[in-house]
Amino acid sequence: MIGMLILGVYALTILWVGLDASDRDFSECDNWYWRSTFGWMLACAILWIAYFPLYLSARRKVPRRGETRASRPCPRCGERVKNGVLDCPHCGFDFRTIGAA
Repeated sequence: MIGMLILGVYALTILWVGLDASDRDFSECDNWYWRSTFGWMLACAILWIAYFPLYLSARRKVPRRGETRASRPCPRCGERVKNGVLDCPHCGFDFRTIGAA
């Protein structure tokens, strides 16, 4: 009985990852397999204990498709920073150095 419950939770979380990832814009991710819904679902299916928490962490930083981009990722720490901010509040990265390079 407990095994069926665990299997059900496993299957439902993989399905949820697929539905949620298809609604988000992962196009800015570094690796090609993180840019696709299938990549996230496959990773969660193979090694759920590691990749499901990783997905939960990554989805916070990625906007839903069609949302206005009122923020951008910091090149140093990856946290979302509002447009127009000159220094990252998380790591102190100076966005003015991007234009100077």
